[in-house]
Amino acid sequence: GELVGYHCSILEQMPSYKTIKCSQGHVYFIKKFNRGPRVFIRLLQEVERSCKDRGVKLLLDRTRAMESLQKIYEIVGYRPADLIMMKWIGDP
Repeated sequence: GELVGYHCSILEQMPSYKTIKCSQGHVYFIKKFNRGPRVFIRLLQEVERSCKDRGVKLLLDRTRAMESLQKIYEIVGYRPADLIMMKWIGDP
C-alpha cells in the first residue's frame, strides 16, 4: 500500500505514576487528498495498536478546543482530561 500519513509520539513513564508508560501524541500528518474522518480514525487505531505493542497504558493527545477532531477522538474512546491555557505575549 501507499503511505498516506504518519504519526509521531513521545513514549515515556509518567512522572507522577512511574509504573504507567504513556504516549504523548506530537505530530499527525495525512496527505491532503486522503484526509477525512475515516482515515484519521484508522490512523488513531494503528497508533493505539503500535503503542499497546510497546507496553503503553495511556494515550495522551492534544487538539484545539471545540474543533471537529475532538468528536473523532471521542468516537474511538478518548475523553477530555486536562485543559491547557495559552496566551501569546509576543509575535509567534
